[in-house]
Amino acid sequence: MGLGLVALALTGRRSGRGGLIALGAVLSLALITVSTVDVPASGVGDRTYRPATAAEVREVYSGGLGDVTVDLSLLDQGISGDPVTTRIEHGVGDLEVVLPRSADVRLEIEHGLGDVDVFDRGSETEGFFPGIGSSSWTDDGEPEFILSINSGVGDVEVSRG
Repeated sequence: MGLGLVALALTGRRSGRGGLIALGAVLSLALITVSTVDVPASGVGDRTYRPATAAEVREVYSGGLGDVTVDLSLLDQGISGDPVTTRIEHGVGDLEVVLPRSADVRLEIEHGLGDVDVFDRGSETEGFFPGIGSSSWTDDGEPEFILSINSGVGDVEVSRG
């Protein structure tokens, strides 16, 4: 880019300078965006995680580049004692988290660029969200899930299954 501008300056040609300057500006903005987004070193590609029991839930789910789905909706039964706690670290791409209908959730989201939708309530990114089912633990003030999300670029959706 710089060599092209120098060559145009030495030859005295004025045509082409504007295009190189515009291209340089676009590339600079792209470089700034990429350098400020923390992309976990977790690979490339779409991923879906669907644990069947609380014991199968990972402490951390990591996604690098691509869409990630973490479906915890199968855990609607058998949650007793301590809440299920997990963290999701995602770099670039859409993130979808599906939770059981009855489960109370304590949620915290840190998000860069893109839309956030939490239980069809908009972009509320932290707090306590009571379940909407009919289980005995629903809306008892105690979370069955504690979920922390850190997402760089892409949409984040948290919903109920």
